[in-house]
Amino acid sequence: AYSTFDHDWVMQQIETSSVAEVVKKNWPGLYTEPLQAPENMEVLIGWTGSPASSPYLVSEVKRLKSDPDFYSRFLEQSQSCVERLIYAFKTNNLKGVQAMIRRNRSIIQMMDKQAIVDIETPQLKLLCDIAETYG
Repeated sequence: AYSTFDHDWVMQQIETSSVAEVVKKNWPGLYTEPLQAPENMEVLIGWTGSPASSPYLVSEVKRLKSDPDFYSRFLEQSQSCVERLIYAFKTNNLKGVQAMIRRNRSIIQMMDKQAIVDIETPQLKLLCDIAETYG
């Protein structure tokens, strides 16, 4: 499990401290926890040939903040999904892990429609559809 750090804090620290000093500090917001995969879980990695991040994509997703109701609903649903996914990992619940991965995909698809960008490209959609078909 991972929660990102406060990027502004890091930038401020780099202005007044060496990189080595900054690395040794406790970073606000940073959280990591190793998770054990459920028994019998196979993880296969697929690559569509294009990364899911670009300056345009990032700017469009940031634009969603201008709709506070939508954006807060998106964050709440994402947080709930991640918490349930972590719980499924911790309780060795393969079906729960799979369900939360599917749920996360639907949350991202909802955001994709609102932002009017192709987070889920046609190639990624095909890859995900195949993965869901075969479990």
